[in-house]
Amino acid sequence: MSATAAPSQAHAIGCSHCEDDAPAPTGARIRGWVTAIAAALVLVACALGFFALFPAWVNPLFIVAAIVGIIFPAQRALQALRRGSLDINALMVIAVAGAVAIGEYEEAAMVVSLFAAAQWLEAQSLERARKAIGRLLDAAPAEVLIRDAAGAGDRRIGIDAVAPGAVMIIRPGEKLALDGIVRSGRSDVNQAPITGESLPVEKAEGDEVFAGTINGHGVLTVAVTRRRADTTLARIVHLVESAQTQRAPVQQFIDRFAAWYTPSVVILAALVVALPVLVFAQP
Repeated sequence: MSATAAPSQAHAIGCSHCEDDAPAPTGARIRGWVTAIAAALVLVACALGFFALFPAWVNPLFIVAAIVGIIFPAQRALQALRRGSLDINALMVIAVAGAVAIGEYEEAAMVVSLFAAAQWLEAQSLERARKAIGRLLDAAPAEVLIRDAAGAGDRRIGIDAVAPGAVMIIRPGEKLALDGIVRSGRSDVNQAPITGESLPVEKAEGDEVFAGTINGHGVLTVAVTRRRADTTLARIVHLVESAQTQRAPVQQFIDRFAAWYTPSVVILAALVVALPVLVFAQP
């Protein structure tokens, strides 16, 4: 799905805020490659150290692994600093820099590789949610064939212009643009995009149909019951987006804890370094 198509489709199904905030790529694939490179470097360095092969390469490999693994945490730490806060990413950057400074290259590479792997898993879950929203955005057409109440024939109009009570004509193989009640006709409708049902459902006069479903062999005349913003499909998109942005109670607690813990640790570490020099004149 192209970047230009996503906002228009979001508008079509009723996801009004998606027009300005379409689901953006999470970069999970790039994170995966970076994490894999860092992990591979760590494994190679550990193997060389264990078998005493090319010992001069071991520490440089650990250093390169630490640099590669810290790329994305450093970006997040910089973003947090711009917001005026210190988060776990900033603490990780400080820890890795400190480990490298005192010569603990293996520890620095190990820790940052595990941390990068955890962030890659998080990006993977967000990527799946983004793709799910993209599939939902593609589920409903942007136009609908409407039967003119004045008898002027059938015409296609934009989905925004369709009000409840209008009569849609759904031809074989077409997707339904809006929710409605079948007024006439009989057909099997594939509701898998909405309900997950594996088999098409027979629809006849008086049955309810949903936006995003696919008509089968017959022609249906459907009276619209909901505007685009109120369709079942629009509500599903909203629920998926809400699930993507919400955090579990444990995550919320960790975020609140980290907001105090991270600055406290940084300040305490600075005091441990500075006090002996300033108060006791020790090197």
